[in-house]
Amino acid sequence: DVFDMEPEKKVQEKMHLPRRARYYHSNIDRKILEAGRPYKDLPNAWVIFFTSFDPFGENRMVYTVRNGCVESSEIAYDDGAVTLFLYVDGEPGDAPEDLQELLRYMKNTKAENACNSKLKELQRYVDHLKESDDVRRGYMTLEEYVESEIEDRLEERVQERVQEAVQEAVQEAVQEADQRIREVEAERDEYKSELDGYKSELNEYKSELDGYKSELNEYKSELDKALQTIRMYEAR
Repeated sequence: DVFDMEPEKKVQEKMHLPRRARYYHSNIDRKILEAGRPYKDLPNAWVIFFTSFDPFGENRMVYTVRNGCVESSEIAYDDGAVTLFLYVDGEPGDAPEDLQELLRYMKNTKAENACNSKLKELQRYVDHLKESDDVRRGYMTLEEYVESEIEDRLEERVQERVQEAVQEAVQEAVQEADQRIREVEAERDEYKSELDGYKSELNEYKSELDGYKSELNEYKSELDKALQTIRMYEAR
C-alpha cells in the first residue's frame, strides 16, 4: 500500500478537498505505474487528510471515501483508492483508540501528548528534525506561516460575522413579522368587535321596523273596518 498524508488547516479550501484528493491519487498512480506495466501492479493508494476543521459538517473524526457504483451499492468496485479525512476535533465514534491518540497528538504536538510508544518514537523523530540545519532554515519562513494563519483566522472571522449578521437579520425580520401579525390580529379583533356592534344595532333596527310594520297593519285593519262602516251608512 502507498500512503500520501496531507495536513490541512485552511478552512477556505474545504470545498476543494475532494478534487485535491483526486489530484493526489492521480499523482500516486502516475509515479508508480511505469509505461508498459499492467494495471494490476497498481497498489492500494491511501490519501489521508488531517484537518483542523470539519470537512463535511457531521462532526465525525473519521470520514472514509471509496469509489463505488451509483446505481447499486451491492456491486463490488475495488479500484484500491481510499481517501481518509481525519478531523482532529470530531466525535470518535468507533475510531480505534490509537488513532484518537494520534489525532490528539497532531492537534497539539508536545512531548506530554506522546502517550504511547509509537508516539514517543515519533516525538523523538520530531525533536531530531528540529535540530536539523535544513529544518532550522525552514523556520525562517515562520513569518510567512504566521501571515497565512492570520489570513485563515481573518477569513474564518469574516465567515462567522457574515453568519451572525444573517442570523441577526433573520431574527429581526421574524420579530418584526411577529409584531406586525400581533398588530393585525388586534386590529382584526377591534373590527370584529365593531362589526358585532353594528350587527346588534341592525338587529335592533330590524326589530323596531317589524314593530312599526305590525302597528301599520293594525292601523290598516282599523281603517278598512271604518271604510266598511261608512259604506254601509251610505247604502242606507
